[in-house]
Amino acid sequence: MKRDSTAIVGVAYDRASKTCRLAAHRVFVPSPGDPIDFEATVERTLREWHRGYRVRQVLFDPFQMVSVAQRLEKSGLPIEPFNQTLPNLTQATSNLFDLISQRQLVLYPDAAMRLAVSRAIMVESSRGWRLDKAKQSHKIDVLVALSMACLAAVQNGNEPYYDITYGADDEEPPPPPQSAWQLAGFTSEQAAWEYKQRAWQQYGRSVRFNF
Repeated sequence: MKRDSTAIVGVAYDRASKTCRLAAHRVFVPSPGDPIDFEATVERTLREWHRGYRVRQVLFDPFQMVSVAQRLEKSGLPIEPFNQTLPNLTQATSNLFDLISQRQLVLYPDAAMRLAVSRAIMVESSRGWRLDKAKQSHKIDVLVALSMACLAAVQNGNEPYYDITYGADDEEPPPPPQSAWQLAGFTSEQAAWEYKQRAWQQYGRSVRFNF
């Protein structure tokens, strides 16, 4: 909250060209005397995006973000944790590398993002590659967030509302799909969230949910 930056990246998927397109991003950099207020920065931005875009999914690093996630989920945002485990980071990094190599990633010019890319390095392990930084003081959070967003977009690109062109020619947009927690059989978002809390307490944060 006082030393590390926090980044939010929004990505859309173009099904026709099979490309990921950067739609929006924000980076919040604190100082020792001015720590990040998650409610006034991250939470506020995500609520604005939820009103301005068709937000299909929000992935977040659970570290220091659980209370924000609880409030956003109660407000109807489709938010779920993306734990920063080696398998998850390796998958996100590999997907981002493939998109860049195959020229399937469309970005708009941004000096701060370009700087983050220049400071990022690839670290190899027995399970594959993951993003890292050459110096501890360097900030590459926006690049990590981009890799998470692109992974979600590629994995869910065939679903409604992930495609950037979905409904573009329709006179009226189609109704939104039923909420994931409803499809899972829960009677309310609160009941679904309480179920997640019990599971995380019993089995750890590595447990993933589809609702």
